Amino acid sequence: MDAALHHHKVVSMDSEFPGFLRKTPRLSDELSAFADMKFNVDNMKIIQLGITLSDENGIIAGTWKFNFKFLIEMELFFSNMFTHVLSRHRDLKWLTFHGLYDLAYMVKLVTKKPLPVSMLDFTEIIATVFGCCVLDVKYMARFYDDLHRGELGLEKLAKILGVKRVGGSHQAGSDSLLTARVFARMKTMYGIEESRFVGFLHGVTTRICEPVRTQVLPTFPLYCEPGIPQLCQVLPAYRYCRPMIHGVFLHPPIIQHQYKELSDHCEMGIRQVWACNLMEELQKMDAALHHHKVVSMDSEFPGFLRKTPRRSDELSAFADMKFNVDNMKIIQLGITLSDENGIIAGTWEFNFKFLIETEVFYDPKSIEFLKESGIDFEELRINGIDQLFFSNMFTHVLSRHRDLKWLTFHGLYDLAYMVKLVTKKPLPVSMLDFTEIIATVFGCCVLDVKYMARLYDDLHRGELGLEKLAKILGVKRVGGSHHAGSDSLLTARVFARMKTMYGIEESRFAGFLYGVTTRICEPVRTQVLPTFPGYCQPGIPQLCQVLPASRYCRPMIHGVFLHPPIIQHQYRVL
Repeated sequence: MDAALHHHKVVSMDSEFPGFLRKTPRLSDELSAFADMKFNVDNMKIIQLGITLSDENGIIAGTWKFNFKFLIEMELFFSNMFTHVLSRHRDLKWLTFHGLYDLAYMVKLVTKKPLPVSMLDFTEIIATVFGCCVLDVKYMARFYDDLHRGELGLEKLAKILGVKRVGGSHQAGSDSLLTARVFARMKTMYGIEESRFVGFLHGVTTRICEPVRTQVLPTFPLYCEPGIPQLCQVLPAYRYCRPMIHGVFLHPPIIQHQYKELSDHCEMGIRQVWACNLMEELQKMDAALHHHKVVSMDSEFPGFLRKTPRRSDELSAFADMKFNVDNMKIIQLGITLSDENGIIAGTWEFNFKFLIETEVFYDPKSIEFLKESGIDFEELRINGIDQLFFSNMFTHVLSRHRDLKWLTFHGLYDLAYMVKLVTKKPLPVSMLDFTEIIATVFGCCVLDVKYMARLYDDLHRGELGLEKLAKILGVKRVGGSHHAGSDSLLTARVFARMKTMYGIEESRFAGFLYGVTTRICEPVRTQVLPTFPGYCQPGIPQLCQVLPASRYCRPMIHGVFLHPPIIQHQYRVL
């Protein structure tokens, strides 16, 4: 859908929901009708959402029918992903048929909040989230006698216009497709001037139009290159506007509650993350990142297909690593967040789907070793996180936090698997390109604790593993060894202890990895590329974004790789 939206910007929508708790009499006033709708929508959940994409000539790109579980977690998941897609496409035209309730459920989905208290506020929030170009086909039909002045339902109107339905009635996908085709036929037959109808809904007198802008709020931290000035963003004077990024609601006020809860229980242990609780835990991590910007990471992966001899040159070592990482999948990712004083906000252990039966490449000895360490591969098979989905959501979190410091221990492979996850591409062909892409995605403030230990005799000049180094420093492990979460937490605590004991000057070590001579630093910028369409208010100028001169730079948004070149391939298939 995201790929198709680049060329098919007319979005027809329909929803199915579980009826009406309060039924509104036909001739009720608008105030009563809105109160009834608010009560119904606030207390019930959407069942289906249908979306059909077409272009201005009525050419259909595709129809999608989203089927929801009656679980709040699934609604939150869809909301975050759909909001992410919306944030990349501002110039859309929205079509509905008698669409008041459809838009109401969409507003509830995207904002994750109850509907506002008045029709005026409701139309303003529609304009804020979706834009003002909303057309209601039933409202348009009111102006044509041969269409019974809008008194007919969608099915009968389609019959008059000679438009056949595809699929079953009262199915959101089929209804959205029929709405798109009816609209295209009406445009052909009546030469409709759309500007007359923009913003009007059937049965509503208040027009959807852009609210008056009176506030200038700074944007959330964006994941762009250092030194690029950040625009302040003009937002409507409306309480639903914050927190937002590009006019789309992200993580409503529960953030502060989640962050407080997380801080109060920072020693509660390692948070196990599976497919079922991924969204909830990513939201907590996102909240904690506002105050805990030191990110310690570790990964577990299925061994080495090519083992690199100890004294190999850097070129051979990188070639072996590229072969291993390109052909295998990450099993666990551990992330620990802390502040500059070493205060831990929390540790997350992400468990990825891994099917030994279907994986072609892995080291059987490494798999057995991980099993002996306590990693449950049956649980990974059943409840593991899809890597592509994680990549999209984790990238979304990264895009909101630029000023992070990344900690690793002998972290070359950890960073390699992270780069592969985020870019969704094989590793680049050289160590120089690899370090440049690390700088582009994560920034230049990357510290390797094993590299730092090389400068201290009493730490055996970096020749020890993490466990032995922690023992020398008097740092105890929480959790089991060879688990990504526990290792990331131990890395964070070892680093904090080293800072305390040795008064480490971090700038000396930033960008250096153990066993690598090429430093991670910002590549020379020579290209100026426009950003992807931001979902901000109409009329707000868009900055061109300065990006590194690297083939990995496009397509990007705020310096984070989103949907690499497979987009065009996906769109062609669609």
